[in-house]
Amino acid sequence: MGHEQRRKDLDGKITGLERVLQILREEENVEVLLEGTLAYLQAEFDWRLIWIGLYDRQAHRLFGKGGMTPNGDLSFLKQRFALNPGDLLEQVVIQLQPVEVPDLRSSNRAGEWRKAAQTFNIQGTTLFPLRYKDRCYGVVLLGTDVSEYETESGEKMQLAIVFGALATALYQIEKDWQRQQVKHPDESLLALISQLRELRSLDQYLQAVVEQAHEFIEPTRTNIYWFEPERRYFWRRVSNRQVTPGLGGQGRPASGITVQDLGEFYQALVGEEIVWIGESHSSLKTELTGRLMQQIRA
Repeated sequence: MGHEQRRKDLDGKITGLERVLQILREEENVEVLLEGTLAYLQAEFDWRLIWIGLYDRQAHRLFGKGGMTPNGDLSFLKQRFALNPGDLLEQVVIQLQPVEVPDLRSSNRAGEWRKAAQTFNIQGTTLFPLRYKDRCYGVVLLGTDVSEYETESGEKMQLAIVFGALATALYQIEKDWQRQQVKHPDESLLALISQLRELRSLDQYLQAVVEQAHEFIEPTRTNIYWFEPERRYFWRRVSNRQVTPGLGGQGRPASGITVQDLGEFYQALVGEEIVWIGESHSSLKTELTGRLMQQIRA
């Protein structure tokens, strides 16, 4: 009878593991992935405290996504936790290895979690990294009310499988998001060429170019300046912003660039060079950059 019961228990564990792994393979929503992982941990293990935090690389901190506490209060679990040198959380993030703590209530390296452990009476605790290759996507904290509790080897294997699958899913979501952010100039160029075929006037051509360039590059504004050879003057012919005549006040000069004092700028354009200017960096001399920025009202 004992052998049969152990077999049933094993079958149940395998079924639960297969179910959560299917969720982690198929779902593309972070919240659903975390909910599925949390449900699995609650159903298969007897933890007193469960916390899942995702890693923010830019800010070097963990932001809580929830979990389970003895009294049901999840407010602490959804806070953001700064990572400080020497702390347990940072050790897990940096070293990408699980850490076992005999008693979280008395750990000097637990940071804010020490007080929380005292409140929830959390003693033996294990922290697992959500690791994909050499990259950390978060930390899972699992606590008990048993002092010096050590996770059994079989449990560690189950958790390693689940957390590895969760980290892989998070990596794939990040990769897909990054791919969507990549701009494809060939698509914008093809769209512009198709649009130009339907236009008839030069001004329409130029307006289409400005709009497509503005949409692709996403600057604050995009203008085309037209060169008047006789007057040696660039005047703003097309802009992504439609300026209503008279809004600038009577007597306000038209937006343009006078070549007389900007010889270096003009020669660079004649030589088919790209000119870039800004407050910090510029391809032109500092004095010339200031005058040019003033003329284009940058």
